[in-house]
Amino acid sequence: MKSSSTGRRRKARTTEGRRVTRPAVLALAVLLVLVSTVTGYLLLGHEDDTASAVSPAKEPGASAEPEWDGKTKVLGDGSTSYTGPQKGTLKPVRLKPGEKPPQFVVFSWDGGLEGSDHLFSHYRRLAKQYNAHMTFFLTGIYLLPKAKKDLYHPPQHSPGAAAIDYATDEHIRETVEQLREAYEDGNEIGTHFNGHFCG
Repeated sequence: MKSSSTGRRRKARTTEGRRVTRPAVLALAVLLVLVSTVTGYLLLGHEDDTASAVSPAKEPGASAEPEWDGKTKVLGDGSTSYTGPQKGTLKPVRLKPGEKPPQFVVFSWDGGLEGSDHLFSHYRRLAKQYNAHMTFFLTGIYLLPKAKKDLYHPPQHSPGAAAIDYATDEHIRETVEQLREAYEDGNEIGTHFNGHFCG
């Protein structure tokens, strides 16, 4: 026995009442393996049943979207319209058993403006070159001319106030063109906060 720093000897540990027999440990291990195997089979073994429970079965010949009549439909207050299904978008594809999932690379840049630096068109060219799809985040005031900045009423600030610059008329025209082309390429257009005020 070892002595402690106080000079007293420690009592030897007793295993009385705590003894676990080998057959009990073996039985517990077998039970855990069995439960894990059954759980794995139930969770992973019925992919087709799981899919049909999540999404209703499609009838043969039924399309995912109703056919578009080719007419633009104005929605709500007229600030939005439905122009038909977007072409070139990515469609989710179920992986085959054992198939490696695709790698997703996500990067972000701020603004969604075709300014003097021409970043919007630059990233669109890169997307085409590398067969990539992007989400371009558009700051709303990039479509508002500086001459009409008082139409923008930011919270807790005076009308027209912004922590970023307003775009020139030419930049607005170029941005609208880039938005249209990005959408036609199958990219997404997202909304971005307007005034960029901190906290």
